[in-house]
Amino acid sequence: MIEMQEMLEIHRYQDGKIAAMQDAVVVERLVSLAINNKITFHHSISPALYAEFAIGFLLTSGMASTFQDISELLVHEDTISATVRNLRIPAGCGKGAGGGLLPLDFKKSKISLRPRQVDYASLEGLFADFSRRSAVFRQTGGTHSAALSAGGRVVFFAEDIGRHNAIDKVVGAGAMAGIDLADMLLLTSGRISTEIVNKAGQVRLSGVISHSAPTSLAVRLATQYGMRLIGFLRGNRFNIYS
Repeated sequence: MIEMQEMLEIHRYQDGKIAAMQDAVVVERLVSLAINNKITFHHSISPALYAEFAIGFLLTSGMASTFQDISELLVHEDTISATVRNLRIPAGCGKGAGGGLLPLDFKKSKISLRPRQVDYASLEGLFADFSRRSAVFRQTGGTHSAALSAGGRVVFFAEDIGRHNAIDKVVGAGAMAGIDLADMLLLTSGRISTEIVNKAGQVRLSGVISHSAPTSLAVRLATQYGMRLIGFLRGNRFNIYS
């Protein structure tokens, strides 16, 4: 894989003066994911964790029910090929602008999640650790971060130019490691939309926590799923939406 950032020459304007300088810019790649030689998705993605991304995408979109259903996965440069047993393409699915695959009938979903207690007192330290890991963001300002957490600690972490991609990467990493995703919380740096809640629900994650805001429909969907939804986590304060 190539580096997730590169140095480019830019010109910076400050106090009426323009000066040439080197600046870190996040790297973007266009990646194709072909599934069963039937359907191909094209993604704008950071150049890391391609296998984890593909597995996470297949699971969070509901196209694969379990990790074991993904019988083959091949990565060659910016092309990924997957073979999925019992491939499910959600009826009437629409590809969201941010990269999330959301069935148009998602409100009828019968997902019911395992209740899980959240140690609220641990969230400040947990998100401080989460933020410290976002090295590419600190250098470029161009990535989102996602993590899976259990027991007040970060278990898997990823950065990507897309918040959906970062989530898929940590879900894929968890699935490859054979952990029970129902015991995990999802941490994300981005806005919590219905696509994010649906992704988490598809793999039975018990909660979503973010620095940012949720949407009204995301709150309703999280309530429907029985999912813990926390937003605006800043230091030792946050909002509990469901």
